[in-house]
Amino acid sequence: MSWADFDKIGQGGFGAVYYAELTSKRKGRDETKRERERETREQARTKRRRRERREALA
Repeated sequence: MSWADFDKIGQGGFGAVYYAELTSKRKGRDETKRERERETREQARTKRRRRERREALA
């Protein structure tokens, strides 16, 4: 196997491993961001509902 073989993605060389690590990091970051945004939306929704209930009772 020559060094040229290691540069081909999908051949198990360093490039493939590095590419896989980058994509998994990116996916993990995106999932974390989505979770954080979802939690923020849920908190805002809860806050809004509590305020609406308070106003309805007043």
